[in-house]
Amino acid sequence: MDRIKLSDCKLNLDNLKNIICIGTFGSYNTYCFDKSKSDIDIMILSIKELEWKDELEIEDYLIPILQNHFQYDNIHLTFINGFIYPFGEMLINSNDKIIILEEKYLDYILGYSTFKRDREYLEIIREQNLKDLKEYRNGLL
Repeated sequence: MDRIKLSDCKLNLDNLKNIICIGTFGSYNTYCFDKSKSDIDIMILSIKELEWKDELEIEDYLIPILQNHFQYDNIHLTFINGFIYPFGEMLINSNDKIIILEEKYLDYILGYSTFKRDREYLEIIREQNLKDLKEYRNGLL
């Protein structure tokens, strides 16, 4: 199935103040997407944490445009700001995004790289702990 690209969507950027980037993630980017039951996940990276009313305004603006663009009703928005693992990484790795504030996006990538590097040791410890726990419980984990 050919995918409609988010990056081809025309948006009024004046309605997206404080938004750095918008990208697709989840099953829409994989072979797992099932048009009969899947949603299209859209991640929105903002400069700062948005008030709920600001998120609602953005949703009210974006949802109808995205439904029309994708010709699909089931659109789900996820808002992030800061280095939220693993969502930040999913957005960075997305092959389909609209970068609104390029300098802020590059700053985000650099910051996330540092965050990820600092977190690597914790991931190694976590994996070892899960392995030990599985062995301790005779594989019942």
